[in-house]
Amino acid sequence: MSTDPAPGWAARAWGLQALCYLLAFGLPSVAAICLLVGVQPAPSGLYGVVLLAGFALAPLGLYAAHRWLGLSADSLGLRGGHLFPLGALGATGLSYLMMWLGFQVLHLFPQWAEQSESQPLWDLAASLHGGIVEELLLLALPVAISARLGWPLWAQLLLVFALRVPFHLYYGPAALLLCLVWMTGVLFVYRKIWLVWPAVVAHLVFNLAHYPAIPPMLRLTASVALLLLGLGAAGLLLARRTPVT
Repeated sequence: MSTDPAPGWAARAWGLQALCYLLAFGLPSVAAICLLVGVQPAPSGLYGVVLLAGFALAPLGLYAAHRWLGLSADSLGLRGGHLFPLGALGATGLSYLMMWLGFQVLHLFPQWAEQSESQPLWDLAASLHGGIVEELLLLALPVAISARLGWPLWAQLLLVFALRVPFHLYYGPAALLLCLVWMTGVLFVYRKIWLVWPAVVAHLVFNLAHYPAIPPMLRLTASVALLLLGLGAAGLLLARRTPVT
C-alpha cells in the first residue's frame, strides 16, 4: 500500500537505486553490451572487485533504504510475507519454474557469444552474486520504492525488466525474451507473497545447478523438486481463479 512520500523522497529513492545499480551492475552491463556487439571486453581484475563488493553493497543498500528512505523490513520483503499456495516453498518453486521457462525460451535461439573457460571459484562467486545481490537490489529495492510511489503492476514490470536486461545481453537479443518471461513470473510471485527469500533461493539453486563441485544427484534432485513445487503452486493458483460450475 502506498503512502504520500515527503517532498524529494522519490529523487532520493531513485538516486539510491541508481547508485546501487551502477556500482554492482554497471561494469557487468558494459561487458555484456560489448559481447552483444561482438567486441571482447578486456580482461580486468576490476570485475572480481565489483563482484565481491556486491555482497557488501546489497545489505548496505537495503540498510540505506531503511534508514534514509524509511522503508521497513516488511516493505523490502525481508520478513513477514503473505499467504501463498504451499507457502514459501511454493513461491520458491514457482519462481524457479519461471526462471527455467525463461531459459528454455532462450535456448530456442543460437548461442550468441562463446562461453568463457570455466573457473570454479569465479563461477561460484558469480552464482552466489546472482542469487543474492540481484534479487535484493533489483527486485526487493525497486519494488519497495515503486510500491511506495503507487506504481501499477505494468510499470513495476517494466522497471524490473529494464534493470535486469543490460548485464544479461551477453546472451544476445534473446535476453529480452528471457528477462520478460522470468521477470513476469518472479514479480507476480513476489507481489503475492511479498517476501524476497523465495526468489533468492530459486535463483541460487538455478545458478548452482551446473556447478561441478556439488554432487550431480543433489543438483538434479533440488531442481526437480522445485519444478514440481512450482507446478503445484501454479495449479493451486489457477484452481482458485477457476469458478466452480
